[in-house]
Amino acid sequence: MNDLLKIGAQMLSQKLGLNLPPDTIANALGQLLGQKNGGELDLAGLIGPLLQGGGAGALLGGLLGGGTGDGGGIAPDKLADVLGTGAIGNFAKQIGVSAPEATDGLASMLPQLLQQVGGGDGLAGAASALGGLLGGGKKLF
Repeated sequence: MNDLLKIGAQMLSQKLGLNLPPDTIANALGQLLGQKNGGELDLAGLIGPLLQGGGAGALLGGLLGGGTGDGGGIAPDKLADVLGTGAIGNFAKQIGVSAPEATDGLASMLPQLLQQVGGGDGLAGAASALGGLLGGGKKLF
């Protein structure tokens, strides 16, 4: 299983206070976020739609804030639009929480997960994550 999925599962478990085996959460997260056959996540497929409609500033703010409650995070309604309320509802059932709880947890966890992709915190990690996932992150700055 992808290390990034394991990290995401651990982060989500802590944020939502889940008492489930980590593999259960990781499998559900992989299904929700578009895990490919090789176990890799399709994070670029998730980030692209979040950037549409002027969302680059909000996403970068989420990466910089890291979802710590200080104004950072991805807007839960935007995330629900991208992932789909049905998919989030299924994910929520798999991990035993309500759909709004799952959406809020994901919206605050994903910026931290993306920083892991970028290998750091703050602007350097955010720029690296966006640039690496999209192949053109430099155009954003």
